[in-house]
Amino acid sequence: GRNSQMLQAIPVDGRAVSALKVSLSVKAHKVRGPDSDTACLLVRFYDADRGSLKENLSNVIGPWQGTFDWKSVTKTIPVPAKAREAIFYIGLAGSVGELSVDDVRVTAIPK
Repeated sequence: GRNSQMLQAIPVDGRAVSALKVSLSVKAHKVRGPDSDTACLLVRFYDADRGSLKENLSNVIGPWQGTFDWKSVTKTIPVPAKAREAIFYIGLAGSVGELSVDDVRVTAIPK
């Protein structure tokens, strides 16, 4: 499949915020892809110079595959101390099928 995604940037200061609590509702219909970690929500963090900070699996909610009805998902994602911006990516990342996401909420957890 082709890459299908939504991006949203937010300011986040890793000196003051230890983590982001992310919650959302998600459902899928016939989602399948080339590997098991495609359709997901990913948070990428950037420093003051907009340099990308190292990604790891703690920055991912998902992966989602197959068919399932609406379900609520919550995860706490640690914020690197050097972070000054976060970009949320939600998408199929090369999978095919239908992914629906609603009611995305992000709450900062202070240090």
